[in-house]
Amino acid sequence: MEVFQSEIHQVFVKLLDGKHRILNFNAPSISVTALKHRIQTLTSIPSHLQLLLNNSHILHDHQTLTLAQSLENSSFPETLDHDSNSQLAQGQDLTQFRFVGSAVKPLGFDGLGKFPVVVHLLLRLRGGKGGFGSLLRGAATKAGQKKTNNFDACRDMSGRRLRHVNAEKKLEEWRAEAEERKLEKMAEEFHKEEGERGCEKWEEQWK
Repeated sequence: MEVFQSEIHQVFVKLLDGKHRILNFNAPSISVTALKHRIQTLTSIPSHLQLLLNNSHILHDHQTLTLAQSLENSSFPETLDHDSNSQLAQGQDLTQFRFVGSAVKPLGFDGLGKFPVVVHLLLRLRGGKGGFGSLLRGAATKAGQKKTNNFDACRDMSGRRLRHVNAEKKLEEWRAEAEERKLEKMAEEFHKEEGERGCEKWEEQWK
C-alpha cells in the first residue's frame, strides 16, 4: 500500500496529546476553515478555539492551504500571505524544496514535492488589550483626585506585604523604648507622690 496517491492528498495533524492523525482530501487545496471543521469533527474542539500552525506560521480562516504541488509545475501562489522564506534569501538550491503556499518544505519520497502537509493544533488563549498600568497613571492626574500615598498592600522583594514589614518595625521600636517608658512612669509616680505630700504639708500649715 503506497502512502501517496494521485487522487488523495494528505494532511498530518499533530493533536494536543502529541499524536498524529491523517486527514485525506480529494482536492489539491483546501480552505483553512474547512480544515478546522474536519479537525472539530475529529477532536470535538470548536473551530473558533483552534489555532493551526504550518511551518511555524499561523493559518487564518480566509487562507487556502495547498496540500500537494509539484515543484516543476508550480506557479507559487501566495495563499498564506507570508513573507519570503529566509531559506530562499540565503540562495539555497530550490530543487530540494517544494512550495505550499508561500512556505517551503522538503521534497517527498517521489521527488515531485508530494509530501504530506504537517499542521500543528493548538488552543487559543484569551488576552486583554493591556495598558492597565498606563490607565492608572493617567487616572492619577485627574482633577480633584488625590495621589495614592498608602502602599501597605504592595510587597517587597521578599514577597511580604509592606503593612506587615512596617508593623514589625514599629513593634521592635516599641520594645526598644520599653525601658524609657518604665523610667517615665516611675518619674510620674514620684512627682505625684511629692505633690500629695506637699499638699498635706500646706494643709497642716494653714489649719
